[in-house]
Amino acid sequence: MSTALQRRYQAFVGEFAAPLVCGGEMRVGRPLGERELRWFTSGTRADDPAIAAIIDARDAVAREMLVRPPALLPLENDVPALQLLVAAHNLMALTHPSLRAGLVARRAHTRIAAFTRGLLAGIPAAATPRDAVALHTVLWNLPRARRTDRTVRYWAGTRHYVGQAPPARMVRWPRLRRVQVEEAQRTWMAEGLQADDERVLLRDLLQRSPVTDLCHVRDGFRATPALAALAAPGLCRYVTDRLLERGLAGVAVPLCAAFDTALGEADAACPLPVLRWYAAFLVNLMITVVFAGGPPALGALIDPARPLLGRVALLVEREERPELGPPLGVRAGTLLADRDARTADVGRALLSLAQPGAPETLLGAAEAERLRLAIRRRFAAGVS
Repeated sequence: MSTALQRRYQAFVGEFAAPLVCGGEMRVGRPLGERELRWFTSGTRADDPAIAAIIDARDAVAREMLVRPPALLPLENDVPALQLLVAAHNLMALTHPSLRAGLVARRAHTRIAAFTRGLLAGIPAAATPRDAVALHTVLWNLPRARRTDRTVRYWAGTRHYVGQAPPARMVRWPRLRRVQVEEAQRTWMAEGLQADDERVLLRDLLQRSPVTDLCHVRDGFRATPALAALAAPGLCRYVTDRLLERGLAGVAVPLCAAFDTALGEADAACPLPVLRWYAAFLVNLMITVVFAGGPPALGALIDPARPLLGRVALLVEREERPELGPPLGVRAGTLLADRDARTADVGRALLSLAQPGAPETLLGAAEAERLRLAIRRRFAAGVS
């Protein structure tokens, strides 16, 4: 049994994990279960060049994220990273048509989805920038994954092959059998998931890696407390750069909607340090847009961000005006303690939101007063 599991581990590392982390053609095998997971996370080494390639690729991504990146554990000892990779492998396997047709296949689909859902639930949430870096270095390439679908047309009909090459017999004697092969590239995250449970699993997978999640904001994105693990200037800049590369047209609305929901007065469970990070990140993004793209680019962010900025302004107003009561932990002046110039700019921008009249300008007088009263009620007991 151990020999078979060792072969599966080597195939998983060499044909799936290494191409995903380093780039290259991935091969997705049979879905992995509890037995394979126990073997993979037992510290077993695979004497394979793929392991060294994964180490080098993860270190390169970490250096791009932070000037002084943390030392990462080897893959065989990094249990959360291995669990993420197993979950990503299973999710890709679930999208294969062979697990969507027939009663037996659908039962297997349900069983594998349930195992993968439990696996993701058991991965500890990122608590520090180091955790966030380690998790992102194994998933950073996932949104770039593409699948090649092929359609074979021949004298007797048409056959479709999803994510795999047609067998040799199907393309033999092309002139005699009038064979034509058409290829189409599909972005896996955008076009490969069809069932609702697959989309939920993708959401849960990305939320386990907060940097990956925030870099690929999309409709339905939710701001979770795990995003506070990105509270390092280097990570903030890394995510901002990725969002600007994508363009704000498709990013601003879901990003601002998610942050606005998290900062809403009904979401009393949102920790105050997380509120502070949301505010800092948004203003940092706005300042970067001004530096990089000027007012036209800023307009793409300002309009959907206006309600969110108004809410942030009210939070910071309460912090900067002692007569409003106990502090919330979002004090703009504390951001100036960091000598990083961009962080200082964020502090000054947050401070400007606390000026008299800022909430009314952003939200209108009636809405600003309603939210101001809601914030006072929420923090009447001096929540800390």
